[in-house]
Amino acid sequence: MSRRVISQDFYDRLVAAFRQDPGNASAAARYAKCDPRTAKKGWERGWPEVGAWAKPINERLAEEQQEARSRLAQTHSETFTREAARENAITVREQEGHIVAGARSNSFRLMQASEKLLIGIDALASRVSHELQKYTEAIGVDPKTNRPIYRHTIDAQKATRLMQSVSSALRQGNESALIAMRMERLHLGEPESILGLKDMTIQKAAQDVERGTRAVKRARKRGLFTVIEGGGGEASEGQDGSGGKSDDGRRATG
Repeated sequence: MSRRVISQDFYDRLVAAFRQDPGNASAAARYAKCDPRTAKKGWERGWPEVGAWAKPINERLAEEQQEARSRLAQTHSETFTREAARENAITVREQEGHIVAGARSNSFRLMQASEKLLIGIDALASRVSHELQKYTEAIGVDPKTNRPIYRHTIDAQKATRLMQSVSSALRQGNESALIAMRMERLHLGEPESILGLKDMTIQKAAQDVERGTRAVKRARKRGLFTVIEGGGGEASEGQDGSGGKSDDGRRATG
């Protein structure tokens, strides 16, 4: 598979995506039409070998945020200083902390209220369940289709809407709690998820081995790597213990 060419346009698309959702390599990859690993590299390391403009995207966004704060401070005071920007950043951080605390508190109160409602819903569910049971009472079997004949008919649309409403209420409660937790993690500078080791495919392992083998060959060719018979390689100047070189460039033994 050929390597992607890192162009200014491609880099700008990644930057635009990460501005909308910082750190989300999967979303950035979909927007820029690339592999998530490429997007993650652009976020963390960038491509400085391509040009100064291809710096790590997280650093670029941090610089943009600092510049935005500086410009905002300049509109309020002509005597803007770097210390003023620092104080402004601290104030914003404190305000974000209050927002996170409020969101967490509101979410918790919502969950408590939901628990109280569930007490009544449990009782109501028992009544609804009893009413719904009559729709499952069969009075016979259709001889043509060999399917049960029920005493009462049921409106499938109404039943579906009822189940969707219950599911939606539970989902909204869970989502509000999750959002509050994510806000707190972001405010504290913690990752939103714990990144663990991922399984390596056979193809990826083979590529890593090939790269390592090529690196060893280059080192040997330049005289930076010698081999001890019966052992592994080590970096040296290609000399034996007595100060002389062997004919084939290997360290003499014995």
